Amino acid sequence: MDPLLWVSLWSGMATPLGGLFILALGERAGRLLALFLGIAGGIMASVVGVDLLPSALRHGGTGAFWFGGTAGVAFMAVLRRAVERALDGWTDDPGRRDLLQLGWFLCFGIALHDLPEGLAIAAGDRVQPSLGAILALAVALHNIPEGMSMALPLRLAGVGPGTVLALTTAAGLMTPFGTWMGLSLFAVSPAGVAYALAFAGGAMAYVVARDIVPEALEADWRETCAGLVIGALLIHFAARLHT
Repeated sequence: MDPLLWVSLWSGMATPLGGLFILALGERAGRLLALFLGIAGGIMASVVGVDLLPSALRHGGTGAFWFGGTAGVAFMAVLRRAVERALDGWTDDPGRRDLLQLGWFLCFGIALHDLPEGLAIAAGDRVQPSLGAILALAVALHNIPEGMSMALPLRLAGVGPGTVLALTTAAGLMTPFGTWMGLSLFAVSPAGVAYALAFAGGAMAYVVARDIVPEALEADWRETCAGLVIGALLIHFAARLHT
């Protein structure tokens, strides 16, 4: 097994580490919903605006940017409708249903953006071996609060600890999977990579604007704003690690 895959796996497992933190907090975690969602929103919005979409535009041009981004938004909109229908029979409590829906969307959104992060680790290693490891560290730094934000609404909705841990682990595994794809298919055309980056960016932007921020603001607007700033700063400092 390529050593870089082990490094990427460690980075991805920071996501369930965040989930374990929420499980350890127990009932006290509910008071932190707005803050953690704000942090995740700040991280995801920054990744979309600073990394994914600009990279897609740079490598694939406006065609890849608009087509991939629109496809990502459309995919999440259709998925939202499917999840809403699936959850209709689960509970009559609207609050719990909203939390379940938010938790599932966060799972999909975070998994979608962990994949190109894994690709980035592989690309960095190809340019310079130490760069791949630094990128993996940067990814790990923001995977922890993402895992927390994913686990929290699911736990508040009554999802069992084992299921929460399984879902955060599955999302985290997308990072080493992306690295494996990058190592195996590094000769993929830049345009193909650009479409994938734009798709992930559009999907994440939809989740942030449609679910994360509104849900966080409903809980507490001050903590939401603080979380957004913290999330953006985390990405800023993580980016400085590999520049």
